[in-house]
Amino acid sequence: MNKVSTIALAGQPNCGKSTVFNMLTGARQHVANYPGVTVEKKVGILSVGGTSVELVDLPGTYSFTSYSLEERVARDVILHDDPQVLIDVADCSNLQRHLYLTLQLLEMEKPTVLALNMVDVAERRHISVDSSKLEQQLGIRVIRTIGKKSFGRKELLDALAESMTATDENPQRNYTIDYGELESYITKVAEELLPLSTKNYPLRWLAIKLLENDAEALAFVSKTNQNLLATSTAILASVEEYREEFMRVTGQDIERFIAKKRHEACASICKECVTARSQAAETFSDKLDRYICHKVFGPIILFAILFCLYQVSIVLGNDLAQRVWPMWAALGDFLMQIFPQPNFLVDPVSRSLGSWTIQSVTAILNYLPIFFLLFSLIAILEDSGYMPRMAFLLDRLFRKFGMHGQSTLPLILGGVYVGGCAIPGVLATKAIPDERARLTTLMVVPMMNCLAKVPLYLILISAYFSDHSGIAMFFIATVTLFMALPVAKALSLTVLSKYESAPFIMEMPAYHLPTVSGVLHRALERMWLFVKKIVTVVIAVAVIVFVLINFPTLSTEVQNGFEQKETAAVTKFLDVTSATTLHNAVDEQNLMDLILFADGYKKAKTWSKRPCNITRNPTKICRKKSAILQYCC
Repeated sequence: MNKVSTIALAGQPNCGKSTVFNMLTGARQHVANYPGVTVEKKVGILSVGGTSVELVDLPGTYSFTSYSLEERVARDVILHDDPQVLIDVADCSNLQRHLYLTLQLLEMEKPTVLALNMVDVAERRHISVDSSKLEQQLGIRVIRTIGKKSFGRKELLDALAESMTATDENPQRNYTIDYGELESYITKVAEELLPLSTKNYPLRWLAIKLLENDAEALAFVSKTNQNLLATSTAILASVEEYREEFMRVTGQDIERFIAKKRHEACASICKECVTARSQAAETFSDKLDRYICHKVFGPIILFAILFCLYQVSIVLGNDLAQRVWPMWAALGDFLMQIFPQPNFLVDPVSRSLGSWTIQSVTAILNYLPIFFLLFSLIAILEDSGYMPRMAFLLDRLFRKFGMHGQSTLPLILGGVYVGGCAIPGVLATKAIPDERARLTTLMVVPMMNCLAKVPLYLILISAYFSDHSGIAMFFIATVTLFMALPVAKALSLTVLSKYESAPFIMEMPAYHLPTVSGVLHRALERMWLFVKKIVTVVIAVAVIVFVLINFPTLSTEVQNGFEQKETAAVTKFLDVTSATTLHNAVDEQNLMDLILFADGYKKAKTWSKRPCNITRNPTKICRKKSAILQYCC
């Protein structure tokens, strides 16, 4: 079977990469994890030139160093999975900064198409990009796109088809950065690498990475086969010698020198291709940030937004959940019809297990209105650009306790202030690039105030603090966070101290007005992922708990005792009814129908409006229903 062609979608955070991915794939996508790591992997299918192609959405990264897990995953996919074409999504309104990643992609010598996204934002800022000149400068196809409006989709697909059909005789001529004084060292290292098998690693790129002291590149060279061990050791020694010599001659650190040259190249390209029609005064986003990121007003605004988040998702969502509950109950009753009828003393195992599992699942599904509102509001915060500001405001506090600015979203989902669920909170920790902070956050998210704890809170408050219920609930929510923070600090200093820590880098994107389709798509996607995860877990746990509760069964002596009590109760009941008008309607054969009639009648009305379908002798029982119900009551 032929291997399916792969296209990789790369880009910096907040460049609209997800909107381009959705524009290209539509609903034909699924989410998983990259093998061996917790970084989310989103894959979709699209048609390029009549050929079905797999599109892989790489984690958003600012560079391809090995500082964070996301950077390593994205780089490994490009180098080892060998995608046919790379799509580099860049923010057209902030091109100079986004070209920094583009130039690193070109150094990997992979066929690349540049998607200049968010051109509408650039136009509003009076920024004009000459895509033709940019194509000439970079040596790759440049396509203008607006992901959320599906603008440029056809042109992008045509460019992909052209890149996929390019031959070795007509290779793509990529832009090459001139590293000045470092070029001679790059050439020397590249020549020394020739004896090694670097099939997935372009020689120039690998030489630059070695001179940058990149951990992954150094590991690759040191792990070469035994026959070339002496060669690899000599190469590593030469690289260290070149680094020291460069530092001694120029007085500059190589890593900073390389970064400086890349930034200079970006500036040079933008000088030729980008025109700002008016040097803008302060933008609308800058004006808002003066208050939203203010050291005094910022936390106040943050608290107000979190309060609104709580009111809408938890208070309103809980009201919706109560209204929806009869639907889940009716669904559970409907599904119970496929199981055997209960007996007087013991239910069949299949019925007991089915009832236990169905009730467990429907109890969780009842929270869906709350999570739909919560995920929708979070999508609005993300798409509007406020979520990075929230992370910025809280990073200083969280860093003191071993967490990260991006721990904000998992804690909110987990119920930092009464309401939420640990499962979506734990899933959201994937986005934290700092491994130590990610694990710390993952361990304290279950300490938050999830919805399952709220009934217990209400019982305790009504019993002991009924006159101050509001204050008591606020205290519980607050003290939970204050208890979680020291635990997080202790974890980061002890069992998690050996894990890597990455610097906090967070872009402040321009504010955008979220679209209804974008918010709904993201909310439904997260809710579906939540349902898939939780239902499988709940079913597995329900079965295990059921087995632990019910097995081993009662001893024979105890069972005989219950059977004797059953016989006595039935005999006494029949003796009493024999003296009433119901003596002809009640016997040992239909006794269970009578016992279950009232409950079964009500449940049957809920889902089918056919009250008698659950009985074994419906005609006879329905004629007597008024008398029976009266008697039972």
